[in-house]
Amino acid sequence: MNAPAKALPKPGSLGAWMLAIRPKTLSASVMPVVVGSAYAWEFYDHSCRQGFLMYIGPPFALLPRAVAAAIVGVGIQIGTNLVNDVADHLKGADTHERLGPPRVTNLGLLSQGAVIRGAVVSFGLAATAGIWLLLSLQGSLHISVWLAAVLGLAALGCGVLYTAGPVSIAYLGLGEIFVFGFFGLFATAGTTFVMTGHWVHRSVIAGVALGLLAVGLLEANNIRDIPTDGPVGKKTLAVRLGDGPARKIYAGIIAAAIVCAMSLVPWWGAAVLLVCGPVAWLTVRPVLDGASGRDLIKVLQRNSLLEVLVGATLAVSSFFASCAPRGQWIR
Repeated sequence: MNAPAKALPKPGSLGAWMLAIRPKTLSASVMPVVVGSAYAWEFYDHSCRQGFLMYIGPPFALLPRAVAAAIVGVGIQIGTNLVNDVADHLKGADTHERLGPPRVTNLGLLSQGAVIRGAVVSFGLAATAGIWLLLSLQGSLHISVWLAAVLGLAALGCGVLYTAGPVSIAYLGLGEIFVFGFFGLFATAGTTFVMTGHWVHRSVIAGVALGLLAVGLLEANNIRDIPTDGPVGKKTLAVRLGDGPARKIYAGIIAAAIVCAMSLVPWWGAAVLLVCGPVAWLTVRPVLDGASGRDLIKVLQRNSLLEVLVGATLAVSSFFASCAPRGQWIR
């Protein structure tokens, strides 16, 4: 006998909004900020307080900037989730055969207008926080600041166009590029930049690791949705490659993320990362064994846990690196 379906929240309620926001997925935008902030602290501790570091004063002044960076990341992800909710409904992707979390627009729990307004507010908060971060940097006309501004605008634009519009990113199979860039590489290195005014290469490498784990989350989701995405023209990478190759690519993505993360930490940190090994194996094995449908929901949960574990390890490693002698620190 099947387990009874979980009761849906009342239309227009806070529970309906929480269902639309999908808070369990927000680790994809939070962990890059945590790791990027850790590398900012490491940079601050070992720097000569040049440039912007002379302007912000004591280390605790980094905290408001970390919060603002979190608002940018979470705001873009929530806005993307809300736009996705409406766009997939309008394009017919949310059928009764879909196995993912309930969609509030399709179920009538929130109106299309309400969800769109929520997305506008979310993107607006992200843009406001991002503008403050960039304008409060000393030397705001520097080319690196303009680069960060362009990337930030691109992140907002891609969040809207991820599933919306006639030529949307997800429906073209380009979602992995968007997720890797804006929920990994740029989210991590960008956080360090807006906190220190410098692009730190260790933060860039950490962004690659977290970006790969975020891509893994998307790929597992797309493998699960192959049967329903294909018929409505949603040509995700999993749909284009087919079930078997997509599963092998998923395993390679997770393995590459672990190796990349291990390259950033000293020997004791590598030992800590071994703690992530069992979780990584429990995440990948069901995919390689052909798990499908609702069985892949556990894979998604373990993938999220793995990203948190890897991110926490990198952040802790960076904190202890800040205590090392200056000569042993690599920027």
